[in-house]
Amino acid sequence: MPLLSRLQEALEPHLGARTQAVLAEGLARLGLEPGSLDPDRAAILLKRFVYRELQGQMDAASARKVVEETLRALAQEAPAAREPDPARSDPKRALQQAVSRFKLYFEWPEVQRLRSLAALVEASESEGESSEELLKEALAQIDLLEEKLQNALLRQARDISDLEDALERVKNIGGPKPRRLRSLLKQIKEAQQQETLATAEVERARKLAADLRKLVESSVVQNPTLVPEMAPEAAADAGVIALEDEEVPELIAGEGEEFEILIDFENLEPEVADRIREIDLAEERRRLERLKEQYAA
Repeated sequence: MPLLSRLQEALEPHLGARTQAVLAEGLARLGLEPGSLDPDRAAILLKRFVYRELQGQMDAASARKVVEETLRALAQEAPAAREPDPARSDPKRALQQAVSRFKLYFEWPEVQRLRSLAALVEASESEGESSEELLKEALAQIDLLEEKLQNALLRQARDISDLEDALERVKNIGGPKPRRLRSLLKQIKEAQQQETLATAEVERARKLAADLRKLVESSVVQNPTLVPEMAPEAAADAGVIALEDEEVPELIAGEGEEFEILIDFENLEPEVADRIREIDLAEERRRLERLKEQYAA
């Protein structure tokens, strides 16, 4: 049985009808034809693409277990057909490629450690010393980074889904802000297609989406109250909350007048005010979860 068929058979109990589409997308991303799939590329397919999809169906530990069991099954079925793992046959080249691949995420502690290991390997070899143990540690670090990146891409996929939903809710609002949200969402989707994180764009888009949703909930879009731009202290004294935005406020009053849309909590129905506050709380919870994951180590 062809390798791709064996993969599909092993994954269908977990991914169901999505199995074929996930494998096809992974092959396309790797630039492979179905018939050219070999055990090593199948491992990449499982670790990069299938693992991420599985996490949408189960927790990370269970997803990892499915991938590991599938890899073991493939190895047992066709041990003679398996070629040497390129990373293990040329670990130094694998290290160099990984340093280049993860250079966009320099702030990650795991990337800093990988770069340190690369420097230590180079120093050891220049002094004629063995770098075997350092390379083993580097390969393990690469595996950790691959898993972390795939987890982050899964979160980014969820962000895309959330932002698409938010855009659908606010699409009838006129002006530059929904257009800016649509533009940011397009950038994030393009990054996702290239397996790249667009962290700054995601944060800007989520903040903008939250602000627009608050405008909709407060009904200021249907019944706008135009309040001249105020200093934060004056706004607080007046019992209103300004929706901050990086863009120049849209002209929504008379010619030459710039206004900022403000939400007056004191004049809102309690249920509406609660819904608006819940939008803020949901974003706070999300940011706290991100911090928790970032500094888990």
